[in-house]
Amino acid sequence: MSYHEAFWLVTGTAAPVIALAAVVALPDASAFSDTAWQLTMRVPTYEPSSEQGKLKFEDIVPEWQRLLLSLISQVGSFGNVVLQAALLAVSLSALATGRDLIPVWLPIVAAVTGILLLTLTALTGLSIRRAERVARRKEMSSRPPGHG
Repeated sequence: MSYHEAFWLVTGTAAPVIALAAVVALPDASAFSDTAWQLTMRVPTYEPSSEQGKLKFEDIVPEWQRLLLSLISQVGSFGNVVLQAALLAVSLSALATGRDLIPVWLPIVAAVTGILLLTLTALTGLSIRRAERVARRKEMSSRPPGHG
């Protein structure tokens, strides 16, 4: 098996870019639990005795789904950074030693996994923003006329 210098240059370049994207996406990954807390704590009611006016995040996204998405996106984001750091280390080591240290299919799997984890985090962020929009609409529709 021959040495793949150009391949290791590309993987060594791609890994930090994917890791940077994962770091930029971390606020979206952790925002799910923050948003859930904020929306649960918000009580947009104008009749203190009425339970109708209370808006809970669970009304928009079921708790099990919120927890699952939050866990997957946070673990996925942190795991992605670690995965890309390992890919960078292997790439730099291969370039330094002048030989393939691992089979070339492993870095391909690592890079594709990183992109898939980024996609998952982005989709989670979109679902957070959608839930926030739904919550705002429900809040606005629950207000009596003249209070909006």
